[in-house]
Parts: sequence; C-alpha cells; structure tokens
Amino acid sequence: MERERRIQPGPLVLAGTLILVVGGLLGRHVGSTVARLDEVDSAPRCVTEFAKGCTTARAAILVRQGYTRRSWWNGNRRWRVRVPGGLPRGGNNRPYWVVVPDQDGRDELAAGMAVTVVFFGESPAWIRLPSGAMLETTSHPRREAPLLVWLTLCLLAWGVVAIRTGIRSGRRAGRWLRPTLARGGTGLDLVLGFAALAGALSQWSTGGAATLWPGVAGAVLGAGFGIVVWVWAWWASRRRPATTA
Repeated sequence: MERERRIQPGPLVLAGTLILVVGGLLGRHVGSTVARLDEVDSAPRCVTEFAKGCTTARAAILVRQGYTRRSWWNGNRRWRVRVPGGLPRGGNNRPYWVVVPDQDGRDELAAGMAVTVVFFGESPAWIRLPSGAMLETTSHPRREAPLLVWLTLCLLAWGVVAIRTGIRSGRRAGRWLRPTLARGGTGLDLVLGFAALAGALSQWSTGGAATLWPGVAGAVLGAGFGIVVWVWAWWASRRRPATTA
C-alpha cells in the first residue's frame, strides 16, 4: 500500500498563516515600489543623505570586475567599487559590490575608472559614467520589482495551500497537534503555487530583467505541472481505499 503523508495540522496552519503575513507585507512593499516606478528617474536629491524616495550621489572608483553565479546565463557583471564618501550604513572607503545587467553603455566600464554611484534611498540604483550615461544596477526598483511580484504571489499561494491542508486534515482527524494523514487534497491554489514558484525562479534566473515576461513564461510551465499534480492526486484518491486517521 502506498505510504501516506503525515502532518501536524496545527503547526502547519500556523506556518501557513505566517507565510501569508510575510507575503502580505512583501506585497505592500511591492505595491508602493511599483506605484513609484514612474517617479524614480526624476526623484529629487536627498536633503538627508540616503533618505527614502530621493537620490544621493557618491564618487566612486571601479576596483575590479567579477561575475555572478549565473553570469554565463544572464550576462550580468559584478563590479567591486570603492566609495570614499561613505555608504548608507557606514564604512568609508569600504569595498562595495554592484551588479550591472546587460544594457547600452555597459562595455564602457573598466577597472580604475572614476564613476558616480547614485543611490535611490539606500540602494545603489545607478552608475553614472564619465560620459554622463546612466547604467541601471540590479538594485534599481525597475529591476527589483518583477522578482518581488512573483515572490509575493508565491508566498501567498503556498500560505493558502498550507492553511487549507492543515484545516482539512485537522477536521477529518479531530486532532491538531499530533501527526495525522494529510488530507488537504489539491485545488486551484496548488496550481497557482507551482505557477508562482516557477515564475519566481524564472525571473530570478534572468538576474534583473525589467519586465515580468520571463516570469510569465516560467509560470505557464509551472501551472502546467500543477495541473498534472492535481489530476494525478484526483486519480490516486479515486483508487485509494477509505482509511481512517
């Protein structure tokens, strides 16, 4: 007989609730970030350095180039910079890493070059070249927002899956703190969970794409996998003999 999965319903419901709370807080942050995207490029200079919603410019020197773990795939380049004027959280002249996605003007970067790092809040969002060209880093809100959107959807979907599974299993077994058979079944939230997870992974693999489309492509594949799991679980439940907890 196929071995049944056992869970503790109460802790699972609690974990799902915490995941939902984190997803909600992240979603609130993403919402405010997306709402301000049109204002980022015209953000005013900070009166108080590194304050929220404004920019702070710092002269910097490019020390050397490095590579991210996925640079062979997404083309990102990692630069170690030295910022003599100080960083958001202290540390004068401390080496600092920024990641620059593929874009026009990036090939002008060279070790030893004097540039300007422009912070949006506390994030190093741009590198200004001596020519005046502005290069976006992966910390730019336009580059961060798509991944955060998919992460939010992932947390919300899997939080709902955990809560539903815990509640249904606890009700059927009549116990919440002892291991019991998992009786959550499957549903649309499971399909959405796989879709959002695949979307987040696809968006993450691009290393700073400024649109949602890489995540959408992954989400379609993830949804297909979730539907397969849904159908398989339904078929397995039809073949499984009735059991008690």
